Formats: sequence, C-alpha cells, structure tokens
Amino acid sequence: MKASIYFLFFLYSTLLSILLLAASPTVHFPPATPVSATATIQIEKSERLENLYIMYNALYFRRKLPKISVVFGPAKDNGEENVGLTYSCGNYLCIEINPELNPTHAEQAATLLHEMIHVKLWGNEKIRRSHGSLFRAELHRLMFEGAFDDLL
Repeated sequence: MKASIYFLFFLYSTLLSILLLAASPTVHFPPATPVSATATIQIEKSERLENLYIMYNALYFRRKLPKISVVFGPAKDNGEENVGLTYSCGNYLCIEINPELNPTHAEQAATLLHEMIHVKLWGNEKIRRSHGSLFRAELHRLMFEGAFDDLL
C-alpha cells in the first residue's frame, strides 16, 4: 500500500513537471559555442558567467542571491573532478565551472543554474551540498520558469 502511494506521487509529480514545462514561457539565450577543448585548465575568472549569474539572479531568484565569484577551473572535490562546484572563498562564495566537462556555453549556463541552487541553499549546512527534496523542488521551479529551455 505504502509503495503504491509513493509510486502514484512520483507519477503525479513527473506528469505535472512535464505539463508545466510544456506550458512554460521561453527565454532565449545565445547559441551554444564550444570552448576550446585543448585549453589547459587553470582557475580564471569568467566575466561572461558572472554576468549570466547576475541575469539569472534577477530572472529566477528575485536578486536574493549574494554577489559571488564565478571561475573556470577543474572543480575538484576530494580529488574528483565535477562539472561544477560551489564553495566558500573566505567571506564569500565561489562557483567553479569545469570547461572540459562543460564544453559549450549552454552546458556552462545549465551548470551555473545548478550551482546557483546550491548558493540559495548554502545557509543550511545539512542540505547545501545535497541533491535532496529541497534541491529538487528548486530545480523543478527553475524548469517550470523556463530557465533551462534553450540550454538542454
């Protein structure tokens, strides 16, 4: 009985997400442009991604996220490379995007939105690095608002 209730809830939320995505308004972004695959990964600031952060903060987060630094780098956590990583840089936060694992501007933008959810949840130590129910709810909200429409 309990398993069937969970299945029905999962089915309902999945169908709702699909319906909401189909009805969501479209936000247009520039076409995906590959980043040089031969570039050596170094940590370097990305003005383009910082400007995207500011725009996404206004469009999808009501300008409530703090000003942060967005950089290109290997995004290593415990020795493992990630597509992106959010971490504390002293008194502020940094988002590090791995250009080798995000070779196009669209992939980098999608990863940035993902990391911005971590920034929003940062104050809660238990959930800031997880992809639990609060993270997924925020991800669904962004999908519903069309944040990923031209990116994925």
